[in-house]
Amino acid sequence: MKSTTIGRPPRIPAAVSYGSITNSGDSFGLIEGLVGGTGSCWWTQLVNGMHAAWGLRCVEHVKIPPGASCGTHLHDKAEEIYYILDGTAVMTVNGHEFEVAAGELITCPLGTTHGIGVPATEQEPMSFLVVEVFPGSAPPLAQPERYRVREHLRPTEGYRGYRSDDLTVAHVDLARCFTGPWLGFTEILIPPHDGVPPHDRVGPYTLPGRGAEVLFVADGEAELTAGTQVLKGGRGACLAAALDAPVTIRNLSPRQDLRVLSVQGHA
Repeated sequence: MKSTTIGRPPRIPAAVSYGSITNSGDSFGLIEGLVGGTGSCWWTQLVNGMHAAWGLRCVEHVKIPPGASCGTHLHDKAEEIYYILDGTAVMTVNGHEFEVAAGELITCPLGTTHGIGVPATEQEPMSFLVVEVFPGSAPPLAQPERYRVREHLRPTEGYRGYRSDDLTVAHVDLARCFTGPWLGFTEILIPPHDGVPPHDRVGPYTLPGRGAEVLFVADGEAELTAGTQVLKGGRGACLAAALDAPVTIRNLSPRQDLRVLSVQGHA
């Protein structure tokens, strides 16, 4: 059989040509024995990193009911963070078992073994956000770490163009934890307003130095904008902003706080 050559190798699109990615996060799959765990868990992939212009691998949202678990497994191809959105669970990291609760961030460098589950005695399920980034070429820089992020929310005037003094922010430097193109993790709490700009929003802003960003709505009702892309939604809404796209985070509720999580990296 004679073969036919199909075209010539094309020029790879420039990173700035990759668009923003949005997902409402309102659809879950049911997985039995998640990574060898017990029971069934709800799982959804919000962002596939192949569509992003930096080293992002994926963004996932996971819910675990009482009596179920995500089995202990080894990360040898990606660096990962877990952020506990609500509920409590028992996590095992490198053989060390401890309880985790809402507002905590756990880092998992290459070579980390970890699993997480909810005891059958608990009354409510728990949920968490997962972000994975491809590693760099250097050996792992740090051991796994645990941050109680929500306990460190502080008033931050002028954050990313916010025009009032009632915004609270907590930040974790992730660059020191990993070898890949991570920058940081930020929790942003925007209070309710009367809907009159600019007091109901953060931005518009762009991250410096070819920075990239993933935004996830943890609580409240948001309008997330990146360039011409606009996403409105509650818990689970997710936006991966394109490089150099101006970003705006707006609280749509006049009565409820908006809690947004931001994971920053660089191209």
